[in-house]
Amino acid sequence: MKNEIERLKQLTNVYSNVHAAIRELTVETMKLDKMSIELNEVLDRTRDEEKEIINKLEKKLGRTLGPTDILEIIQNHEEGSIL
Repeated sequence: MKNEIERLKQLTNVYSNVHAAIRELTVETMKLDKMSIELNEVLDRTRDEEKEIINKLEKKLGRTLGPTDILEIIQNHEEGSIL
């Protein structure tokens, strides 16, 4: 009987440790979910602003811009030779 009670005590400790670890994981998961939502919001705002700027540039230049065009415009701007 003594062995069973000792084993029951060990099992209770295992349950306690597992539950504590699960609580920690839950808190961490909630933090990561919140971070993911915030980062997606930043990404959405960034995409919207980028699209708005590209549309203005296309209107000013009178043509559709591709990724290569945009990189060229950025490089030329940094060199001071455009816009």
